[in-house]
Amino acid sequence: MEGLASSIRGAIRMVRECCYSILWCMSRLDVHFFGIHELPGPLAHALFADAHVLSSHQMSILLNMTRYIIDDCPPQYRGHFLTPLLATLFTQVDRKVSLEWTALLERAQMQLGEEKLAEEMKEESILRQLTYIAVLIVAGLVDPSKTGKLPVPSYIGGPELTTLADVAGHGQYLNTAAAEVELPRTEQGMREFVLSSDGVLEPLILFCTHALRMRDSRCCGIIIRVFRSIVPEFTEDRADIREFICREVLMAAIEVSPSDRLNYLSALT
Repeated sequence: MEGLASSIRGAIRMVRECCYSILWCMSRLDVHFFGIHELPGPLAHALFADAHVLSSHQMSILLNMTRYIIDDCPPQYRGHFLTPLLATLFTQVDRKVSLEWTALLERAQMQLGEEKLAEEMKEESILRQLTYIAVLIVAGLVDPSKTGKLPVPSYIGGPELTTLADVAGHGQYLNTAAAEVELPRTEQGMREFVLSSDGVLEPLILFCTHALRMRDSRCCGIIIRVFRSIVPEFTEDRADIREFICREVLMAAIEVSPSDRLNYLSALT
């Protein structure tokens, strides 16, 4: 029975990862994909509504695919396409990563045998990688030092999609759907878009705050640099965000282990 269950799980994983690859390939169609008016909400719901039940490894694959869709989105379609996608992404990633770290720290208090300890170390390594990928998405969105396009993910193979692009050029439905969405053309940067969109900024800052409590110095260091880069943006307005950062973010930095507390507080101030 265990072998049958393993085969079923493997088949489901293969189908899911193939769907991720197809979505990434479709995103290369540019406005013919991002301009479909009805797509962003259902796509965000399908990708992330139940993403918290995925394993940490599967969640990492999903986030990797999403990074490239975010990077490929044309500037004039960001408000239309990325707002529901990023809002749902950070809400579910925050939920998943926070629960996994809480469970990991609780298990760390228990006495485990050698076999269970080895499995625990493997799970912690996968969770750290998931947290790192999520933090990189944040840094790529709002950190000024993170610029440029991301490389093609290794799990998505095949040549450039010239054939699909040619097909899309003759696809009457895609052309019509893209034309129906008339959005103002702007060269607003990704950072400016995120900081000006409350629907994206609020779950992003909440995830960053919770990430400071996670026992991963590499990820916490990136999050601190992100906070230091965005705090000056709210010196003249957005008192609600300033108050949240002054209270909740500093409290999160205080609650970390004593060995890291001074470093975090000095970096934030």
